Amino acid sequence: MAPALCRICYRQKPEVVEKEKEYQKRYYQKSEVKEHRKQYHQKSEVKEKQKKRAKRYRQRPEVKERHRENQKRHYQKPEVKEKKKEYCQKPEVREKKKEYLKQYHQKPEVREKKKEYRNEYRQKPEVVDKEKEYRKQRFQNPEVKEKQKEYAKRYIETASDLYIKALIRQNTQGALKAKDVPEGLIELQRQSLILKRTIKQKQKEHEQHNTATDL
Repeated sequence: MAPALCRICYRQKPEVVEKEKEYQKRYYQKSEVKEHRKQYHQKSEVKEKQKKRAKRYRQRPEVKERHRENQKRHYQKPEVKEKKKEYCQKPEVREKKKEYLKQYHQKPEVREKKKEYRNEYRQKPEVVDKEKEYRKQRFQNPEVKEKQKEYAKRYIETASDLYIKALIRQNTQGALKAKDVPEGLIELQRQSLILKRTIKQKQKEHEQHNTATDL
């Protein structure tokens, strides 16, 4: 006579497992069981518990990876691409997306992240070489040279901050960089420059007046 099996070993038998599955299937098909399960899942504490469980489940690395793969395969389907294209062409959707992007890019953390990315990108050797080559070709353009002369003349005439900073850097022989110049020093240097120009203009007018009087 074969020894008796324990409960755990008995329930692991293939025929017992299959029989239990069939029983569960018939049991959950009963109308009173369905109604009871529906009422149970409508409770607020049960809903909250299910949300927490689902959140923990979605945080698993293997679940995240599987979800990304499923999304990738789904969006590669031709019918999904066409449907997405039609949806994105709607005026209200385009306006909503524009407003969302505007608010998103105004967030401090997003702006800081974009700034860090730009700095890292511009420090790449190939990007630095490409930018140098572009500037070299651009500044050889006669139209660009003419515009630069106009801008420089305007900065000098208006005593702009850029021109004042360049003067301070020249006077200090590069010891003080443009970004380190305080606002008070810029304003003081501007007033001094305007005063010198006014004195020079008055002297020139006085000399012209004396020349005209002598004639």
